[in-house]
Amino acid sequence: MAFILSMRYLTYQKGLPYYQRRFPKDVLEHPSITTTTYKRPLHVDPKDPELIARAIKCANEEFEDYVSTLRNANMDVLSDLLIERKARALLKCSGFDIGMAATDDMRLNEQVLDHAYHSNMFNEMSAYDETPDEIAHERPVFSETIRIQKRAWNLLSQKPDKRDGFVKTFAEVFENYWQKHMSPDSKNDRRDRDKIWPKFLYFGGGDTVVNHDTVADYLHDYVQKRSEEQVKTSTIERELSSIVAPLNKYIDSLPPRAKFAIKRPKLVKPSGESPDDKPPLLHVEQQHLIKIIQREKAQWKVLYLLISLHSGMHPMEASQLRREDFTFAKNEGELDFVELSGEHTQRKTIFRRRTVPLVFGVDIIKSLVESGEVEIMASKTADNIGVQISRVVKKINPKGSAYSMRHTLRHNAEAAGVEALVQMYLGGWSAKEMGLNAKAVNYSSQGKDVNERLLPRRFALEKMLAHLEL
Repeated sequence: MAFILSMRYLTYQKGLPYYQRRFPKDVLEHPSITTTTYKRPLHVDPKDPELIARAIKCANEEFEDYVSTLRNANMDVLSDLLIERKARALLKCSGFDIGMAATDDMRLNEQVLDHAYHSNMFNEMSAYDETPDEIAHERPVFSETIRIQKRAWNLLSQKPDKRDGFVKTFAEVFENYWQKHMSPDSKNDRRDRDKIWPKFLYFGGGDTVVNHDTVADYLHDYVQKRSEEQVKTSTIERELSSIVAPLNKYIDSLPPRAKFAIKRPKLVKPSGESPDDKPPLLHVEQQHLIKIIQREKAQWKVLYLLISLHSGMHPMEASQLRREDFTFAKNEGELDFVELSGEHTQRKTIFRRRTVPLVFGVDIIKSLVESGEVEIMASKTADNIGVQISRVVKKINPKGSAYSMRHTLRHNAEAAGVEALVQMYLGGWSAKEMGLNAKAVNYSSQGKDVNERLLPRRFALEKMLAHLEL
């Protein structure tokens, strides 16, 4: 334990390990720095020195990259932004509003300015402005205080712009999105915060104010740099989504005149680039999978894989699954089925919501549902489910992952000659993904998922899974 406690930058909070380090003095003036200390949780076993040491090393590298990004910031622009904010705070704390001396009543304007002038709020600015030219060498230093007071005077005596008060830097936008919409428990969220966003700022030349031009330039620079690093286009697309999401959220909060649209740079896939998709499991590999799950001790994994063979279920869907989402036949002629990505869930698109018949291993699925394995599965995060299912899949195909199960569903459907519309209803794909006419699909989707609509899906699944035995 003494070894663990002696690690540099390691601290503990409620028994959990944290990386903690003070920011260098030269970056403390950056607007996105609101505290003198950088602190992040280490998502590792608090009793394992080796894992903690590795996590500290990674956190230290991320901190150094972050500080480097802050140092590369356009400090002239950020300094002006800081002056603007301090000037607004000065007016507010002194009981004045922006534009209070910019009304149509000239007499009122003069009274407001006179009152402000004699309020001692602008003393340094007055001393600077009133110094005669012939003794200019005795003029006070043009300090930050004077800049703030001059800006506050202008805000007081000019009509306010409706867009004022909404200007933020990239780092502030990202931090705000992290606080409101993301979680430290999510591996993907931590990746965005600690790797993708800092890299975006670094490639763009450092933090600066968000506007139409800077967004376009920074996105272009990011794509160019990542392409030069020979990163796959599918990976760049995914990273762009992580960057654009907080920016769009910020833009949505702007008043109408200040809004602008983000246009993503066009990506061209180099000739010969291999697809980034995880491979599906072939029929013989699926048969091997069935043998593996018959020896699996964690029964929730068995439940996941059996459902996924029917539906291509995603870890996020599994983490939100409930016992009520299953319906098992009580009478002859009724169907067994599961409803995925329903109203109570967060889902990627509206197409993910689907009703899928169960035709393979139904008795096992029913037994596992009734014994509480759904609740055990739902108690885990989507990240944790994905990691554990990936370990099972990799026993069969080292290049596979939990996402391979979605591709396995498509593979089985195409091998069985299942029409695209039925595939769409089983896997929750959109019409565009399936190459179908969206308008025609919309007409065919109007009816409720009753037995007569589920029968084609059941027949398709029986053909798709005919090669498997339990």
